[in-house]
Amino acid sequence: MTDAKLTRTAIVDAAITLADADGLDAVSMRRIAERLEVGTMSLYRHVANKDELIAAMTDEIGARHPYPDPAGQGWTWRDRVRIAAEIDWELYQQHPWVLLTFAVPRYSFGPQGLTSLAWLVEGLRALDVSAREATTMAFTVWNYISGASLPVV
Repeated sequence: MTDAKLTRTAIVDAAITLADADGLDAVSMRRIAERLEVGTMSLYRHVANKDELIAAMTDEIGARHPYPDPAGQGWTWRDRVRIAAEIDWELYQQHPWVLLTFAVPRYSFGPQGLTSLAWLVEGLRALDVSAREATTMAFTVWNYISGASLPVV
């Protein structure tokens, strides 16, 4: 890849591929640069640092596994919890490293993470609870799913 074709998207995709293959610890700017056949320093024109890269990777994985549009579905809160569990379970099977990044707020609350949280909270609000209580419930659901996934992945 030439520097002219080097993009943030290409960098994030390469980092995800590395993390999927070898785990999050295997992700380094040097390895990404080697994979993309560019100089390591050229990556920093697109990604400020590894922290920013991990946040972008996490958000991209969330975008690849979105919760569905609820419009016209008539789902109950139980349906939404089941759907969230199914989607997240699949996500963790395909990208086990995300279990670690979702556990760190600075990585897990990018645009996609917040969209997913709002989706689940909206469903739990049907229980006639406050937004704060529904948010706590959503985090409880997510913690359960990730906790159940951890020994499997």
